This record gives sequence, C-alpha cells and structure tokens, in this order.
Amino acid sequence: MSKKEEKENHQPASDMDAGILAEIKAVDENHESWSAWLAQEFARDGAVAFALGGDVALEAIQGDIDELSAMPRGAHIGELIYSRVAEALPQQFMTRYYFEFLYKLAHCIRTLRRRVRGGKKIICHTVLEEIAVQVIFDFAGTCFTLADYAPADEGDPYEIVGSIIGDCDIDIWLYSTTEIAMPGDVYHFDRWDEPQFNLELLEYSDSTLPKA
Repeated sequence: MSKKEEKENHQPASDMDAGILAEIKAVDENHESWSAWLAQEFARDGAVAFALGGDVALEAIQGDIDELSAMPRGAHIGELIYSRVAEALPQQFMTRYYFEFLYKLAHCIRTLRRRVRGGKKIICHTVLEEIAVQVIFDFAGTCFTLADYAPADEGDPYEIVGSIIGDCDIDIWLYSTTEIAMPGDVYHFDRWDEPQFNLELLEYSDSTLPKA
C-alpha cells in the first residue's frame, strides 16, 4: 500500500492513533536520540521523526528477530506472516534478510542514533547506513500518517531522507523497478557494509561515537 493509499484508507479516530499522536508530541530534547542538527535543519518535526522513527523501527526489527530465532537457520523475513520491516527494505534482496542481517541493521540504526548526540550531522558512508536512514524515516512517516499528524514542510520524513543522502541513487537502484543491482555494483547486497560514500568524513563520523 502506498503512503497516499495508507492515509486515504486510514480512520484517525482510534485509541491507538491517539496514542501515536501523544508519542509524537512527547518527543523532545530529552529523548536519547534527539538531534539538535536535525531540529535546526528540518525544524522540530525532523528531529521528532528521527527519534520516534528509530524507536518504532528498532521495536519492529526486534519483533522479527524474535520470530526468526524460532525458525530454522537461514529463514528470512519474507517467510514471516507479516513484517513491516520487510516493506521498508529493498525487495530485490528479500531472501537475504535473515536473523544476522536484521541484527546488523538494528546495530546500524543504533550507531546512527549515537552519532547524532551532541548535535553532529548524519553522514552515510555505506549503503546499509543509507538504508537505515530510509527505514527510520519510513517508520516515522507511517507514524505521522496514522496519527493524522501534518509535519512542517521542512520536517516531512520522506523529504528529509533525500536531503540527508544527497542523491536519488538508492531510490533508482534499490527502491524502484528500473534497475537491478548486479554483483559488483555499488548497491548490490554484498557491498552494503563497505564504506563507499563521504570517505573523507569517516573520521568525523567515528569521532561522534560516545566512549563506552
């Protein structure tokens, strides 16, 4: 279901929707992954989207991990009865999204959340980080839609993704049917962990991680 259809078909009157709206309004500077940079660049709604979207995404990922842990080794999220996470991931590599991949995706999201503490920018260096950004704001967009919440123009989750990533390559290669990522291509699954973007800023990103 497209985002437009999701909104059109939704009735924003349930207690669950009210609860989501309350969560949106409750997110503030005290949230563990509040980003002062996002708030400055994309208004409060940008920072709220990142914080809340990350919370919901991590919860959904953990739910899928729990289900997959009870299935034979090698089972992937395409085999689950339903997976909201699967809807947010590129469809070409669905059979590669097994337990270990979801664990890695969750770790990547947590790393991005740690990086924003202290007001640092979100800079993606790997395809997996770009996908993690997509997933976070995709979940945020769904929350906003379900709550019938209209963010400020600059705080629209789907617009923020493009601003952070900086180009539409990931949409062309992984989120459309116009291209197929072949072995060796930048966006092929086997290269998602490989630092390929903004390499001159790798040290900057690593330096934003809090010491354990």
